[in-house]
Amino acid sequence: MGLGPWTGPFSPPHVRLSPSLRPPDGFAAFFENGPDRLRPDSFSETTKTRESWTHLRAPGFSIFTKGNMANYYTNISMVLSLPNQAAQEYALNLAQRASQVQQGDEPPSDFPKDLADVIEDWTFETDADHSAEGHGIWLHSDTGGVDALCAFLRHLLQKFNPQGHAAFEWSHDCSKPRVDAYGGGAALVTATKIQTMNTGQWLQERVSKLAAAKESSCPAS
Repeated sequence: MGLGPWTGPFSPPHVRLSPSLRPPDGFAAFFENGPDRLRPDSFSETTKTRESWTHLRAPGFSIFTKGNMANYYTNISMVLSLPNQAAQEYALNLAQRASQVQQGDEPPSDFPKDLADVIEDWTFETDADHSAEGHGIWLHSDTGGVDALCAFLRHLLQKFNPQGHAAFEWSHDCSKPRVDAYGGGAALVTATKIQTMNTGQWLQERVSKLAAAKESSCPAS
């Protein structure tokens, strides 16, 4: 079913379901070591009905899970300025086609390959931005889609602003104070390069350095 790996103690569980499998078709999440530890490899089909499950949101997917569980979110919100109305319409139309492909439609013959490669991660929304003069698009999500958003931004920069850049941050959030729920990251995108960082990786690297320094300072027995 295309289930993703457990991402460790500093990030929420990034579990991805195949686009062909959507609730409430019958997925049950089984938990061990208490309700805070979702095991992505433990999903299985079940005959439970929609009414017997509460809605759980996690980055990039939704399931129904029994009991009083937490909702996980990955929040993104940014505006990309574009040079004219034609560029804005191109971006909106391309985003709409990508969303349709992500939901199972066949991609058009002229659909960009760089976007097709990340289509399963296309969970953000794209709207025309009218908050300021000029033409822009508002890209936002509470279910993630960082990889697809970076690819989309790079595509638009290559086409309309090769010397420009785009930047955004994202945050992990949860409806309950789970110890593994919070964090975030940032992305810097140009027409030729995508650079990202996340706070979980940053923290793990520094904890590892502290542990290595402590070990090297201990006298050999």
